[in-house]
Amino acid sequence: MYKHILSLLSKLNDLVVRAIESLKYKISMKMFVVRSLDDYKVLKKNIDEHTKALNQLIPSKEQSFELQGYSFEAVSDVKFLVDFQYSTFPNVNWRERVLCPVTGFNNRTRYSLMILEMYVGISRNDKVYIMEQVTGLFSHLKNKYPNLIGSEYINDSLNSGDKNSSGILHQDATKLSFSNDSFKIVLSFDVFEHVPHFKKAFEESFRVLKKRGKLIFTVPFLVGEDKTLIRARILSNGDIKHFCKPEYHGDPMESENGILCFQHFGWDLINLLKEIGFKDAYAKVGFSIN
Repeated sequence: MYKHILSLLSKLNDLVVRAIESLKYKISMKMFVVRSLDDYKVLKKNIDEHTKALNQLIPSKEQSFELQGYSFEAVSDVKFLVDFQYSTFPNVNWRERVLCPVTGFNNRTRYSLMILEMYVGISRNDKVYIMEQVTGLFSHLKNKYPNLIGSEYINDSLNSGDKNSSGILHQDATKLSFSNDSFKIVLSFDVFEHVPHFKKAFEESFRVLKKRGKLIFTVPFLVGEDKTLIRARILSNGDIKHFCKPEYHGDPMESENGILCFQHFGWDLINLLKEIGFKDAYAKVGFSIN
């Protein structure tokens, strides 16, 4: 009994600390709901001003540097590491860098977790599915949410629901093995761009969500374009036809070759999600200099 009481008090204390610390974070964070290219154009001036302020922090020569700020998942002020990976000096890939020294998470991941935990409303025992399993992010979330299920796309020889010799669950995003209405939340961070039949993948995410469930995801996004850019397609004979220079992203299951990016999404994705059945769909745009 005492252990349970102490555990409960510890959790309550953590929530109180997080709430107090997050007030500081929210005050410095500007957040906007954007549903179309026209909405984005209205917001673009604010974004450009913010980006200009960030770029003034870049050193005059190519070297890593630090930015003081608040890390939501670490619940503390930290010095974020910034460098020029995935970019060419003097440009910084602000989406993929700004690493927290405590969690190791980049800007995109930390922002996604803030959306999940502060604005979506997730509870410890909620059933959640995330489209990754061999990552630090999965381990981090599994410790907080024990009913979290993760998976990886392993290879074509496996069926969704199979496991490999290491116990990693295989799921094809277009053929999920889960029953209808299985999860309160589905999470996907930079996965859908690697799925050639991405509409089917979004339909499957919708199918396995409970009523009023939520899909939270990140994808490469062309903020100035109405239409999704198809970079490659798989032909009926199995060959891949490229319409752009092939682009490969890091693959947690295979460190050497990476995984092909089939599309960069545009604002037409919002309408697609609504056609599939989602009640609402939007981009949550946020930025902060702190």
